[in-house]
Amino acid sequence: MSFPIANDATPVGVRAGKFFYGPAAARVRIVLAVFLGTILCAPVAADPAQPDLAANPTLATAGYFTLSWSAEDTTQFELQQSKRSSFSQADTLYRGADTATIISGRGDGEYYFRVRALGTNGAASQWSETVKVDVAHHSLGRAVGFFITGAVMFVLTLWVLIHGAHRHA
Repeated sequence: MSFPIANDATPVGVRAGKFFYGPAAARVRIVLAVFLGTILCAPVAADPAQPDLAANPTLATAGYFTLSWSAEDTTQFELQQSKRSSFSQADTLYRGADTATIISGRGDGEYYFRVRALGTNGAASQWSETVKVDVAHHSLGRAVGFFITGAVMFVLTLWVLIHGAHRHA
């Protein structure tokens, strides 16, 4: 359907079933068409892809472990932790652009983690597959054994340095 655009002398309104627009009304019609075309033809941002989550190691005995994640075309992530696999009581540990973190300071036990991608349009992806990390610190006896071994090695190294310095003097 086309609307005739007339010169300044054409009245604005309806006459005999046809629309007649003056120049000002024509400009309004053009601006409106551009505005609606921009809104209706604007690309719709897709929901972000579900990220992949990995833990290294899944049995943490040294007191720390690394979580890493990735997803295509995503710049923001949300990482959650829970003591329950159902995430009925989840804590958000991180929200931002990083794709890895080192977790430390956790007591012995099972910890569950999940991550999701956050889109620029406010949409969020599905949660990643849940990753379980078991934290089992070394026993006190083993830690004391490591300390004693280290102390013996230190004393032996010191003795070799001092004894070698006296021989060559």
